Amino acid sequence: MNNLEFIISQNDDTLYNSVVKYFNYFKPRLNNESINYIFVQQAFYPDALIFTNKRLLVCIQKNLGGIIEIQLEIPLIEILKYSVNEGILTDDIIFLIGNTNVHHTLSNYPKKTAIYIGNQLERITKINQPIWDRLLKENDY
Repeated sequence: MNNLEFIISQNDDTLYNSVVKYFNYFKPRLNNESINYIFVQQAFYPDALIFTNKRLLVCIQKNLGGIIEIQLEIPLIEILKYSVNEGILTDDIIFLIGNTNVHHTLSNYPKKTAIYIGNQLERITKINQPIWDRLLKENDY
């Protein structure tokens, strides 16, 4: 199974065209990166959350879906901690950027998607923590 097939399998069938649109839009634009996951929110002009092997991209569509804009771009190495605020139908994912008080919130994601995002962030933070610990020690923080 290639990345596109996996990504499509993780989304609702009704979002097939949107997932393919985002995949085809970003694949040629991402030098030396692979697209690992795309979640498309169910909406008239769906927004997307894209994990590459190097970054997390939060994208929105503008001008009747004709333009895709990156709203938030975070290198994965900068994600240090995360938490999930569980709601009744949806969850919010909050993550801390580096050794700062800066955090970002991804709001109103379906539980299945929030679990997947949480699993990805768990994997990422386990890799990043020793790197940040070393950097902080080397710089006397």
